[in-house]
Amino acid sequence: MADIFLSYSREDSGRADAMVQALKAVGWSVWFDRYTPTARKWANILESELERARCVVMLWSDHAMDSDWVRKEGIAGLDRAVLVPVRIRESDIPDVFGSIQFADLTSWDGDPAAPAFTELVQSIRNQMLPHCRMRFDSLFEPRLDDLKDLYEAYLHVTERLGCVPALGRFQDPSTPDGQRRLHRAVASLQVSIEWDSTLSNWFANSPARETILERIGRIERHIPLIWLRLLSYSGPFFSSVSSPRTHANFLSFASMMFFHEMFGTLRLVGQHMGIPSPLTAAQLSFPRWEGTISAFFEDSDEIAMAYVTHIDNSPLRTEEVFYGPKYRSQIAYGRSLRNFPFTEPVWLERYVVPQRELRLAVEGSTQHTVYGGNARIRKVTDLNGNDLPPLFDV
Repeated sequence: MADIFLSYSREDSGRADAMVQALKAVGWSVWFDRYTPTARKWANILESELERARCVVMLWSDHAMDSDWVRKEGIAGLDRAVLVPVRIRESDIPDVFGSIQFADLTSWDGDPAAPAFTELVQSIRNQMLPHCRMRFDSLFEPRLDDLKDLYEAYLHVTERLGCVPALGRFQDPSTPDGQRRLHRAVASLQVSIEWDSTLSNWFANSPARETILERIGRIERHIPLIWLRLLSYSGPFFSSVSSPRTHANFLSFASMMFFHEMFGTLRLVGQHMGIPSPLTAAQLSFPRWEGTISAFFEDSDEIAMAYVTHIDNSPLRTEEVFYGPKYRSQIAYGRSLRNFPFTEPVWLERYVVPQRELRLAVEGSTQHTVYGGNARIRKVTDLNGNDLPPLFDV
């Protein structure tokens, strides 16, 4: 996805060309369409380039005033709080854009050193959403500093939408329109994953490379949705429950999933590969990738499988199996049987939510889950399928 989506009227294509060259010279990628799109093409743009660009620069003129497309693109940028409007000819400004300051480039001749353009560059920098890189310190350990930067990006977006009235305090929007804008803006954050070299080399040389890259793209786009879905669970930034740990495990589990797939693929063709600690061949031979989660524990006997039928009051399409710590799974089972409002917060946050969201991401599912803190469990077993009893709080 591009850094900047440039919106303009076809009649202003000469000015648009000069703007594109100047913005690219700054170091930004720019997406722009020379032709008025058809309705179907517009829908695709709205879903992809326009919706995911870090900033929308709108060139405004009398021609743009008459263009429904330019107005729609500008409103989309305004709704996501990423719009930078630029007046390139004298023209009226509609009420919908009346509350924001337009950069004045009516006299700009294309010189990138002109004061008016350098001021525009600064405005774009101020308005542009961050691009978040998720890197790994090892095969299964996401870099903590990158996770902190991701949470700072969430805070950056919510601040500009007025959701952080005071330092350290998040205030959920009180209106449906405010909720919609928050979800739209956060969901548009660009996140890229830099996988461990073991996986990235396999991705590059795999015969299924295109399919793998498509799945990776889904996983990257899904990351901001996890935070949005946890808002109602425990508050986004400063709760002791909701923390980057959910994101960290989501990324760790994604890496485990791909490594499990790589192990199985290479073994089928008779190739041998080194297995990094703490994984073992037995764990990687488990039919479901989630079985490798036992590598997080010193003793694989400390992990259990919980059979979940509902998340909060919403039935799952099919009963889902979640892997997690045995003790916490059994506590969650006991609380589920007693209809506790919160089953077991840490078990949900670190194991259920990241596993479930990874499945939804890989499937490309549009199913939306809001986590209230409860799971209904039918049974809990060890990795060999033996039933484990529920544990009840004293």
